[in-house]
Amino acid sequence: MMGFGVKIGAQIDVHASGSGFIYLSSCTDEEINHLLALGKVTSDGELQIKSAINEVREKRFHIGDSTVVPGVTDISLPIYSVNRQLEAVLTVPYLKMDQLSLHHHFPCIEETKDIVGSYALTISESLGYIPE
Repeated sequence: MMGFGVKIGAQIDVHASGSGFIYLSSCTDEEINHLLALGKVTSDGELQIKSAINEVREKRFHIGDSTVVPGVTDISLPIYSVNRQLEAVLTVPYLKMDQLSLHHHFPCIEETKDIVGSYALTISESLGYIPE
C-alpha cells in the first residue's frame, strides 16, 4: 500500500492545481488578473494560465499533472449550488497503472473522470443545482 498527502498549511499558488484552475474558471477576468498579480507569474506564464482557464471553462473539468505529487494526475470537477455558483471543487488523484499487470479492472483516466463527474453532479444536485 502506498500513501501520499499534502502538509496541513501548505501554500500552493491558485494556478498550480486542478482545484485552482476550476476556481479560476469561475472568476471574472479582473479577478483572475488580480490573483495572478499576487504571484510571480511571467507574461508567458500568464498567457498559458489564461489559455488553460479558457479550456476549463469550455470542458468544465481539469485533468493535469499534479504539481504536488510527481507521477499523479489530478482530475478536478466543479460542485455548484442552487444559484449556479461554484461552491467547491472535487479533485481526485489518479495513478496510471499497467493494465496487464493487474488482477482486476482499473478504470482508465477518462472512465475515472466520468465517475468523478457523476459524483460532482450528485453533490451539486443535493445542493439544489439544476443542470441546463
